[in-house]
Amino acid sequence: MKMIYHYLISALVLIQVCLPRQVYAIDIIDNPNINGFINLSGEIKPKDAEKLAVYYKTNNIAKSIFIDSPGGDLIEAIRIAEIVQLLQLQVVVPKGKYCTSACFLVFLAGNGRTAVGTIDGKLDNRMPVGYVGLHRPYLGSVENNNKSQLAQSTAMKKVIKYLDNQLVPRRLIDMMMSRPSNDIYWLTSDDIEEIGDYAPAQEELYISKCGYDRKIFNQMVEAKNAGNYSLHSEIKQRLNNIIQCIATLQIEPFDDGLKKLKSGWLPSKNPLKDM
Repeated sequence: MKMIYHYLISALVLIQVCLPRQVYAIDIIDNPNINGFINLSGEIKPKDAEKLAVYYKTNNIAKSIFIDSPGGDLIEAIRIAEIVQLLQLQVVVPKGKYCTSACFLVFLAGNGRTAVGTIDGKLDNRMPVGYVGLHRPYLGSVENNNKSQLAQSTAMKKVIKYLDNQLVPRRLIDMMMSRPSNDIYWLTSDDIEEIGDYAPAQEELYISKCGYDRKIFNQMVEAKNAGNYSLHSEIKQRLNNIIQCIATLQIEPFDDGLKKLKSGWLPSKNPLKDM
């Protein structure tokens, strides 16, 4: 299982995360329970990236996001994802919540991605974090003519290229495109593990600089279950050192990202236009 998921699991079990459901647009509020987190909830609509940018122009503490969204506007989700990548924010799907459809693109952008996968296709809301689901993108104005069908096909091809550029495993891209827009494929535990906590380039950075290891938490649990408490304590300390090292490496990109936002930078109106 994922390191960050396990590292946060006990804390998330103890904290009641309140995410108000918004129907019309993404809602951004400070999390009342955990410092350094903000809640993003509701449907993703045009101009939501600007809303997030305005938040970070006036609030510069939150380095992590709790997200609960059924998806929404595909282009706007990518624009939000670009801000998440710029600031290298961690993205967490909290207990009992879901990140589906276009929200997957925001989750994917996280520098530290925390969700749980299904086992045998089952969702278990007793789990301390939530689920991620995906399906193929669609245009809300599909008509029965060649021009409309071509636009739908082109949009899907561009999303495939975007996901390829994000180094998403091709198997998951194929799974997304095979799932119709009125259905959801829920990521499994294997899918979550395959995606990993970090984008591949970031993961290699953390391996090099911090000794990051996806398997370290499992190693710690195995040591405890075996009654080897000395080894358990040693691995736990190494895990803490890794997390602190990663947090230190994230400080400069976060500060640089804030400066860029405050200088007026925003994601392009259509990130898929040139793909």
